[in-house]
Amino acid sequence: MGGLAYSDRPYWDPSHLIRKIKIEGNSINEREQKDAYEFLTILMDQIEFGLKSTPQSSLIKNIFMGTLSNEIICKDCPHKSENLEPLLVLILNVKNHKSIYESLSDFVKGETLEGENAYYCEKCEKKVKALKRSSIKNFPNNLIIVLKRFEFNLETMYFKKDKIQSK
Repeated sequence: MGGLAYSDRPYWDPSHLIRKIKIEGNSINEREQKDAYEFLTILMDQIEFGLKSTPQSSLIKNIFMGTLSNEIICKDCPHKSENLEPLLVLILNVKNHKSIYESLSDFVKGETLEGENAYYCEKCEKKVKALKRSSIKNFPNNLIIVLKRFEFNLETMYFKKDKIQSK
């Protein structure tokens, strides 16, 4: 792809790359539409596997890996739990949001666990009202953001695509 900058061609043909990528041992059908997140995950996994025994074995982690913190903060007591997980891609909802800033705000806002859905605090040994949220603890060098535009409709049993609202 770097050669595109030094070429008179207005595009880069990815056919050669696509033929090299395998999903469950099969080549990708170039004419079939796939989910971008699914494709990205497969591509990253295959690059990481291909670099496994080389000096660049941690290339994907060094460039794209961050840390996501899943927190539960008790409102009725002073306790907090945190679960860390690797972050390769940040998936943001676009439904009912006018900008990426609104999507990011919604992502970190979290949800309140109360009533029947209250959180069981192991230290207090009882159910308590709590805030469940996610935040980025360690940002990657390059953050990949995927806009979640599909929602599964249980009535129709199909995925519905949400449009990004414009101002």
